[in-house]
Amino acid sequence: MRTCTVRRIVLVALLGAFAVEGFLRIALPLAKRGRGVTYDADVGWRPLPNVVRVGANWSAKEPARTNSFGWRDAEFALAPSVGMRRVLALGDSFTWGAGVDYGERW
Repeated sequence: MRTCTVRRIVLVALLGAFAVEGFLRIALPLAKRGRGVTYDADVGWRPLPNVVRVGANWSAKEPARTNSFGWRDAEFALAPSVGMRRVLALGDSFTWGAGVDYGERW
């Protein structure tokens, strides 16, 4: 009788864990997409293109925007103009400018 109860408890715990795992695999990507980000297998979480958001992770006062590439920047052509130089900044929330408006970053 005691062994049967332990087996039931273990079975219920495993089924519960699988149910939670399944729910999270479906719900978390949907929740993150609502926040303007999506999961990328190569780089992890990345911003979606053409998003306008206000919030602690996005801006202080003004809506923050991503361009068609998903970068928090103004829209631009991939090929730079003659004589134009570009700088690439790789980083985390400091580079992203979490909680900072567009003209106040860097």
